Amino acid sequence: KKELFLEDVFLYPDLRDLNPNNIKEKNVYESIINSDFLEKIEGNSMQSIIIGEEKSGKSALCKSLFLKFFSIGYTPIYINGEEIKVKKIDNFNDLVEKHCKIQYENNPIDLYRQIPKEKKCIIIDDINKSKLNNKSQYELIVEICSLYNNVLVTTNNRFQFEDINLKKENTVFDRIKRYEINEFGVILRRKLLEKWNKLGQENYIQLDDLEIKNSNSEKIIDAIIGRNYVPAYPIYLLTILQSIEVGS
Repeated sequence: KKELFLEDVFLYPDLRDLNPNNIKEKNVYESIINSDFLEKIEGNSMQSIIIGEEKSGKSALCKSLFLKFFSIGYTPIYINGEEIKVKKIDNFNDLVEKHCKIQYENNPIDLYRQIPKEKKCIIIDDINKSKLNNKSQYELIVEICSLYNNVLVTTNNRFQFEDINLKKENTVFDRIKRYEINEFGVILRRKLLEKWNKLGQENYIQLDDLEIKNSNSEKIIDAIIGRNYVPAYPIYLLTILQSIEVGS
């Protein structure tokens, strides 16, 4: 396939549930949940912080959820964290409206203002790249979640806000769910390599040939991951698969 799109290779990653009550009640394996539950926001409010290392797939998750939310009648707004430079909520709302104009070219801003807050989604990717310090980021997130029903924030630091919240004991922040992106396990790796090996050949490749390609790809990936050369995040797995294809 000449042109590759996110939906061609995207798979929802597994998340580790970091919410205090759940950590106490569940063992390590029970606290792992696939992130596809995040797209099921109809009739519910969704306020979550997703933690993940650099290149762990946070942005791909945000953009896939953006498309999903839009497809079911919501109005998501995607904001890169590095654009957040001021703590005031009024400045943030101006930033939301700026991106509304960019992301929805044909919709006047007055129409966006009339949309019920239950149908708006704010997606802030990599808030850790904001110029604000951790305390100011924390306070802004609390204000945003007080104003908007559906908020998804990603960051790279698991403990970025925990110490601040322990001191402040903010009930709004306590309601925000926290999760951490896991590396791809065996099942997700197999799904990804099968997606890759079928790209552009869905109607042509024979099942036996596909199984051989999958098996060969899996052996190479397992060898590389097993030696800890790279973490098992999609971007690295896809790079390996591309190298296998070029080499063959």
